[in-house]
Amino acid sequence: MESRAVEDCDVLVVGSGAGALTAAARAHDQGFSVSIIEKAPLWGGTSAISGGALWVANSGRLGDCDSREKALAYLRACTEGEVPEARLEAYVDQAPLALDYLEKIGVRLEANPEYPDYRQDLPGALPAGRTIDPQPYDGAKLGEHFFTLRDQLSFMKVLGRISLSNTEGRALSKRRKGWMTLLMRMMAEYWLDFGWRAKTTRGRRLTMGLSLVAPLGQAVFDRKIPLHLGVRLLSLTKHPDGGFVATVSRGDIQVEVRARKGVVLGAGGFEHNAELRALHLAPGATTDHSPTPKGQNVGDGLKAGEAIGAATEAMGNAWWAPAMYGPMGDDPDAVYVLFMERAFPGGVVLNAHGRRFGNEAQSYNDFGALMIDQAKVTGTSDCWLFFDAGFRKRYMVGPMMAGALTPDHKLPADWLGKVYHRADSLAALASQIGLDPGAVESSIARFNEQADKGVDADFGRGGDTYDHYFGDETFPNPNLAPLRQSPFYAVRIVLGDLGTKGGLKVDVNANVLDVNGAPIDGLYAIGNTASSMMGRSYPGAGGTLGPAVTFGFAAANHLARGRNTPALPAAQTLDA
Repeated sequence: MESRAVEDCDVLVVGSGAGALTAAARAHDQGFSVSIIEKAPLWGGTSAISGGALWVANSGRLGDCDSREKALAYLRACTEGEVPEARLEAYVDQAPLALDYLEKIGVRLEANPEYPDYRQDLPGALPAGRTIDPQPYDGAKLGEHFFTLRDQLSFMKVLGRISLSNTEGRALSKRRKGWMTLLMRMMAEYWLDFGWRAKTTRGRRLTMGLSLVAPLGQAVFDRKIPLHLGVRLLSLTKHPDGGFVATVSRGDIQVEVRARKGVVLGAGGFEHNAELRALHLAPGATTDHSPTPKGQNVGDGLKAGEAIGAATEAMGNAWWAPAMYGPMGDDPDAVYVLFMERAFPGGVVLNAHGRRFGNEAQSYNDFGALMIDQAKVTGTSDCWLFFDAGFRKRYMVGPMMAGALTPDHKLPADWLGKVYHRADSLAALASQIGLDPGAVESSIARFNEQADKGVDADFGRGGDTYDHYFGDETFPNPNLAPLRQSPFYAVRIVLGDLGTKGGLKVDVNANVLDVNGAPIDGLYAIGNTASSMMGRSYPGAGGTLGPAVTFGFAAANHLARGRNTPALPAAQTLDA
């Protein structure tokens, strides 16, 4: 395959996201020879374009504020009995060890002191601290590997070039005190780095998902683990002497690779497979609605596992995320996930009948579930974010920067009527977008009444710590303000997702189970290739990557124990 074939190895890792890289490094440290294949021409997977956070309870970083008991109580309440207790316990017990391992091999991590658990109404929830953020990383350390590292989406950067952390992004979007100084410092750091800018327009200060996968990638490269780009898994067959034979391809060339001990599937979900989506997911959610790398996550690992008898589970679930369309770079119809915009005071979401249907400030996953329910009522999951001139001036919405920085006359003319809609009255705006003017006026009048009082009696918006996280603290209720200042605006919201949750059924070690419930020796699935141990829930920021990394770590440990070596006590599992 071009310069050389993918080599036979003890452990073949499929994918190059955070979970896959963790599994590869850990398997190497357990004494295995390892090889990684990645279908894309870039490494980092969906993890690279993510926020990079890891949701880890009872990590030891919060002192007495957290405990194993609180963590399990919260996860039980979130998953509502859909996930076996043993799997919840495995996650709570192994995730702190996985964090320790990541730090040992070069990933800098800190607990976010402000990010709350998403379901503050459930027992065991904490107001902050379980979301663990990777710290900025100097991409220059990667050398030439920097240029094959998948980049963040441009809307996650300042000027499409300068990376910022989750905390910095929140400060800028809300224009918190000191935001302008922060912006100027970041821009100066980028523009004055003349030597680096002579090489590329991408800044070398890596944040969010990049600051997680970059040091993990460096750990892989330091260990001389080969990472083959542009190589796709086609199928797996069991080898009579143990392990597997993987048929892989680069372009039209196919070869067989022997994985003597096992295979770890970390190849993402199936969100970009239209056929599988139509078969399993809610109508209205299409491949175009997912911001994950186009054409990459099509279920390769899932299909390879099923072909050798693996069971699947929870195929109707996804990490739901309300989204809108707008230009991004060369893409005129890119997907922007509305993480923050729904929580800002002065905006309201109405369904196709012109009615409110839930707390707009709740987590994106839970709001997405409400959108699915609305399809049963109105015939479509599409809905509309309405806001007024005051909101437009203060806050960004998708590709639209805050009006104070980019007023309407500076936006591209063709955005009006496509990216956003505008009118001098709510009735005229409703008519533009095909909603009942009377219903819209009535719904917003009701909302304004409650916003004036500072209490959302209908849906409780602004009633807990999570709602406030993306709110504006300069308002009495950080999530409520009336819509009265003309002109009025509306943007269409579609049912997006951050990936699928259903996948191969696994046990507490990420070992894939067959249709009879027995482990398939040597086959592991992690991340979105496996069924999520979070069920339909999303407990907090990092609820995807936390389990991916943890069970990548656990899979490598289980492979090592499978070599007839005694199981190591938990305290010793970090020894290479």
